[in-house]
Amino acid sequence: MPRAVAVNVAANTNEPGFRGPVYPDGSFAFVPIPEAKPTRPPAETAHDQPVPVYGDLELPFAIPDAIAATPVHSDPEFHGVHGATATTYGDPYGVKAGPIAELQPGDSLYFYATLTLRPTDWRGPGDDRIGAASRDSGENAAAEVADADLAPEWGAYLIGEMRVAELIEPDHRKEVPAQLQTNAHLHRETFDARVLVRGSQPESGLLDRVVSLSTPDQGSDANHLVTELSSDSGKGPWWRRPMKFDESATAELRSRTGWPTDAQPVCHQPGCDGSLDSWIAIDGSVTRYTRIWPLLNLGTVIWLWDTRAQYVRYHSRTRNISHIIWRSPPCFTAILTKRG
Repeated sequence: MPRAVAVNVAANTNEPGFRGPVYPDGSFAFVPIPEAKPTRPPAETAHDQPVPVYGDLELPFAIPDAIAATPVHSDPEFHGVHGATATTYGDPYGVKAGPIAELQPGDSLYFYATLTLRPTDWRGPGDDRIGAASRDSGENAAAEVADADLAPEWGAYLIGEMRVAELIEPDHRKEVPAQLQTNAHLHRETFDARVLVRGSQPESGLLDRVVSLSTPDQGSDANHLVTELSSDSGKGPWWRRPMKFDESATAELRSRTGWPTDAQPVCHQPGCDGSLDSWIAIDGSVTRYTRIWPLLNLGTVIWLWDTRAQYVRYHSRTRNISHIIWRSPPCFTAILTKRG
């Protein structure tokens, strides 16, 4: 039976000085921390790729000019998110690397982050609005109501999962196989990862909606997923510590974070050319042919199954595509789902 470990990742009030946003519908933006160590020139890395900077990230808000050229530590990396071509995670710290190293293929490595509740039209750092209020005011203001499980200001939330496909504890970068060479720790001048994990596809990726670890009353108060299901007491700064989950607790987490199993096909076009703009959709309620873009509200996810029962995932908030499986596109059936 699979087990799980959850570790804290992503931007926070120390690095780079702000938390990523969680929106009133539970969707969110994944913002990595800055790279803290010197990195190697691209030509010295296995994939000849430069370390990305904040200005390169695909985010639904504006990055301050002061950090736009700051390199980011893209770890975890999820295929299709912020230009990543693989799904990996590495950690140099024993407090997290130790529990992670106990995982086996088929187990789950979860990632959680502290996020600040922001209105859908949040403009980015410098826009100090907290909560679900629109920046408009008066009788024309857009009414937003935050989902009931979200903390009123900031909270800790599960944001992603890697289903372990491979896990190694290398002593040197030369021991790292090709499929893990894109990890951020391989870009550092001094290789420092105590553990490296590769996530399997298609079971790994960012969640479409957060799963709260905080109570809806106070972000610093842990809910039952922490206090009853995890190894952590939920006391003190629990949102900074790694958590272990046994078999039954992992089953509960997967029931909350797994890929949809009850979605119904609403869109099909034979012979598509693989371009999003070319897809033709049938609206599930009206049976109407249209381009797919008008059907995409914020938070909508398209699940595309090809003839091999593999899929592509596309999220409309950031227009990010992940899990791109095909090379010469076959026919697709698309599933429109909305979390929450």
